Amino acid sequence: MVFESVAALAHARGNSARALRLIGAASRLRERLGISVCPPVRRLQVQRLLEAVEGTLGRDACSAGLAEGKAMALDAAIAYVRTAEAPQAAPKAAESPSALPAQGALAWLTPREREVAAQLLRGMSNRQIAEALVITERTAETHVCRILGKLGLDSRAQIAAWIIDNGLLDVRPARAS
Repeated sequence: MVFESVAALAHARGNSARALRLIGAASRLRERLGISVCPPVRRLQVQRLLEAVEGTLGRDACSAGLAEGKAMALDAAIAYVRTAEAPQAAPKAAESPSALPAQGALAWLTPREREVAAQLLRGMSNRQIAEALVITERTAETHVCRILGKLGLDSRAQIAAWIIDNGLLDVRPARAS
């Protein structure tokens, strides 16, 4: 969810309290939407972020911040995530978040998997992906399966939604030469 990505950014900028409220709001939103479990990659990111924040602020402040986020109305949570924040003091090296990969959400995928994901966003079948990327249909299928596994998703449509949810619409496939 975008909330969790913004939370990691807030923590990286030294605003752990904002990060907690955003994670709490994301948790509540998942409950409202009936999404019981987030993808394994995202779950690991959030867990690491919470551990880092708890180490910085302590368990009680962590619980309070999460509760504040969960208590937000949906409109308020959306407004909060869209609100620009003033950077806080830079975190110490030991506090740097490992919640997000260094190159953003797409760093979890190989360059070829990113190309395949871009084709999935366009609604292409495995055969069409294979033709566009000059690979076999079986190879395209393998890439789709790996993407699903890495992101903890169940369908091609969920991959497209994940790309949109993470603001990765600028994914462009490599040109065939």
